[in-house]
Amino acid sequence: MSFLGDFFALFKTERNVQTKEQKRAQILNEYETELEKILSQTTEEEKPQIKKQYLMRYSQELSQNIFFDKDEIREIILKLSQK
Repeated sequence: MSFLGDFFALFKTERNVQTKEQKRAQILNEYETELEKILSQTTEEEKPQIKKQYLMRYSQELSQNIFFDKDEIREIILKLSQK
């Protein structure tokens, strides 16, 4: 019983809980970083098509995420498309 109690105490103190806003910011930052990296490695001719593919993927992923509603997704995709 003591081992189990110690295990849960350790697990509880080691866990890093993020707020909704922190998680949203982290997700957006990851998308921005990935998009910038990919676009910096492509030619000017390829950029529009590559950007479109990634924006479609991001939109699909965000639509399945509980942190974002449709209006927020639209704003995010618009912001990313201007990069």
